Amino acid sequence: PACAMPTVCAVEFRFCPVCGDELVRLANGLDRGRMGCPRRHFAHYENPAVTAFAFVERDGRYLVLERAQEPYRGRWELPGGFVEAGESPAEGVRREIFEETGLRIEAPSIIGAYTSRYGDDGKWTVDVAFHCQARPGELSLSAESSHAAWISIEQMPPLAFAGERSAFEEFKQKLASA
Repeated sequence: PACAMPTVCAVEFRFCPVCGDELVRLANGLDRGRMGCPRRHFAHYENPAVTAFAFVERDGRYLVLERAQEPYRGRWELPGGFVEAGESPAEGVRREIFEETGLRIEAPSIIGAYTSRYGDDGKWTVDVAFHCQARPGELSLSAESSHAAWISIEQMPPLAFAGERSAFEEFKQKLASA
């Protein structure tokens, strides 16, 4: 399939990478139901990618970014992105926020973990949501975003990704009960 970001596209395996046989849906064993080599050389696991994003707070307002790229160009999102190999979600969210906004953050605390997709038919993700405070500093947007806004929780626009929307509902409940 064609992808805007090849590193996050689902790969559709059709042949065994070991022997070249066409993959079939395995009928038994631990990999039952997965596509795999009929000679058991290979079974395809479509594991989700891990993302991390944050409700970045400054003076009681939260940072939202308007996407400049697909998927969901023109829609609002929270700062964050894909966690790199060997990186914790907290390290990933710190790095992504700095790359996207030039801001450093303090005290990221986990809100929860959610399931989403990167685009309507993109790769499945596990999204780790954080709440954190922005350190003093100027906002400097990367090319990934066309606009940014600091808004109250009541002004939060519809968010682009399902994981963000789920986290927002849980975050609102935590704020209301605090």
